[in-house]
Amino acid sequence: MTGLSVRNVLSRVFLRPDQVDWAVYKYYIEAITIAFAIGTVSCNAVQQCFYALSNMWLTVWSRNGYGAVNETTNLTISSPQDLYLGLYGFLGSMQVIGAVLATLATSIGSVKASKYLHNSLLRNVLRLPQTLFDTTPTGRILNRFSLDINVLDDTFPMVLRICVPQIFRLAAIFGIIIYTTPIFVVAIIPVVLVYCFIQRVFVSTVRQVKRIESISRAPIFSHFEETITGAQTIRAFGMQEKFIEESETRVDVNQMAVFPGAVCGSWLSVRLELIGGLITFFAALFAVLSRDTVDPALVGLSISSSLQVTIALTILMRTASDVETNIVAVERIKEYVELKQEAPWEEPSHPAPCDWPTVGEVTFQDYQLRYREGLDLVLKGVSFSIRGGEK
Repeated sequence: MTGLSVRNVLSRVFLRPDQVDWAVYKYYIEAITIAFAIGTVSCNAVQQCFYALSNMWLTVWSRNGYGAVNETTNLTISSPQDLYLGLYGFLGSMQVIGAVLATLATSIGSVKASKYLHNSLLRNVLRLPQTLFDTTPTGRILNRFSLDINVLDDTFPMVLRICVPQIFRLAAIFGIIIYTTPIFVVAIIPVVLVYCFIQRVFVSTVRQVKRIESISRAPIFSHFEETITGAQTIRAFGMQEKFIEESETRVDVNQMAVFPGAVCGSWLSVRLELIGGLITFFAALFAVLSRDTVDPALVGLSISSSLQVTIALTILMRTASDVETNIVAVERIKEYVELKQEAPWEEPSHPAPCDWPTVGEVTFQDYQLRYREGLDLVLKGVSFSIRGGEK
């Protein structure tokens, strides 16, 4: 039974495209609203710009020390430290403001998107044809309203709040290193190519593992509901052990995706540590080679910034993979939102008369009926009339 269940799950996973379509991302951005999406990106970019400027200002402070300001400016300052502290405090305050605004934009936009997608899903499911409920396991529908909505409410906003700032943080770090030692561009190109390869392999693998986990969870809900509904019948026929075994089998199939996910995380950590070490090595190497032309304070800034690359890369890679795996929840909700609904309550092209019905008469002319689309007709060419007062 386990082998059959695993085959069924894997066949459903690999029939799906490897990458999530960009239309799904567009759909979620529209749910957030363009204003909050732009606000999130802009505020994070501003925050990281001030982060880079504050580090640069510290470098200037450490290089110039006391008395240097009066030599390069015409300002009359009682204490040069006041200028350094004041400007550094201003840059730090702008970082805080940018972070707060970015968090607010992300949180409010995520709440708006979650409400919109939940209401759209609920509205469409309530209008779906009965045949879909006859052919779709209840657990699969409950999975949309439980796990997938929980991802939109909790997991996805948290991942976005971490992922988006890390993109600009890495851009700021590389900008500082390249500004200090421009020759670093020669080393960063192959390193970025290797990073992109690792990212592609890791994300595609984790995405499929996540899909296996999500798809194999629906049968657990379905079996649980069937067990609760038929508990008296199960006890009457003495089938408790069989149902317990079936429940454990479905849980085992679901848990098979957990261990590969942990192994993928360890695989990623080793390679990102290697990339981070290479970046630090090249930053230090080029700083030494340029020691006669580069200011020592800038060298220190470059090397200290390169030491942050490993942590930033690890966070970005994991959160980027989380974005791609959790966006599957939006994809699954979008599928149900776009399912064909029943006929509308009112047909604008054929409006009913204002005084309808005047008599209780029902007429069928050449009526045809099939249980669902794709099946043979069960009624064909039926015509009859029932007058008012007749049965």
